[in-house]
Amino acid sequence: MPTPLLETKLRPDWQAFSQARAVMGARLWRNVQAIVLIVMLVTLISIHIPLLARWQIAFRVLILTAAFWALPIQLIAEDRKPAIGHAALILGAGIIVAFSAPLSLTGSGVEPLPVWMALIAALTALLLPGILRRAFPHKAVVLGLVRPFSLTALTLGTVTGAAFGLHFWFVASNLPGRALPALPQGETLVWLLCWIALRAPGEELLFRGAGFYALDLTEQGLVLKAALLLALVNLFVHVTPIGNATSGPALWLLALGYTAAASLAMALLRAHERSLAPAIACNVVFSIFFAGVMWA
Repeated sequence: MPTPLLETKLRPDWQAFSQARAVMGARLWRNVQAIVLIVMLVTLISIHIPLLARWQIAFRVLILTAAFWALPIQLIAEDRKPAIGHAALILGAGIIVAFSAPLSLTGSGVEPLPVWMALIAALTALLLPGILRRAFPHKAVVLGLVRPFSLTALTLGTVTGAAFGLHFWFVASNLPGRALPALPQGETLVWLLCWIALRAPGEELLFRGAGFYALDLTEQGLVLKAALLLALVNLFVHVTPIGNATSGPALWLLALGYTAAASLAMALLRAHERSLAPAIACNVVFSIFFAGVMWA
């Protein structure tokens, strides 16, 4: 004779599960917003400090690098195994200091460290997302590192970034009083490529990784709304650096518009491919053209 106890079936509480996901998403999104706010405030304050006038580029490199990589490192440091989490935190802090130091010194006109060290740092930064995906699979989902980087996804991101970058390049050159900018060369080009390779993966892990995951939890699959919110928040990080690099309001507004459009495209690429690979590729390629116009 069956008993009620044996016939009892376990049923998942989907409502509680959904609420827990929403709470997690809200916490992640608050962290992203807090990082953006801190970057804006610190950058604006540093402009008015005479002592930092000579070190603006170095200061910006260090602040943006630390800001973009802070949340991914924090998530990894929260690993269930304390020893692994602490080791990841120390490793991440070391990466920020070691990778950004040669770039910040070079950009400030100080005698740079050997270029090969900066190149190794940039290459490691580009490979780091794949390393994180294999070493921390549970955290990789939060950071958007679900699928391995495929050639198709990288090609799609590269083509998209080149399309935005070239269009911005030619539109900016047709503004009154501006000629077609020349691409950076020599040591400037090496510094620029290393800086972009260091910044772009961290920026994508923060916004199209953790930020997109947070909005996907709270907005319940409203991809376009999440992409628009990410583009808006991402834009605030670039307002002050863009303003410092330009010499006129027309180019400043044009740069902000293209930055917002590229950020929106990166979020849509990440949603369509369910991978961060095309977003990182798009960011790297677009940033090369963008920097060639703004800092020519």
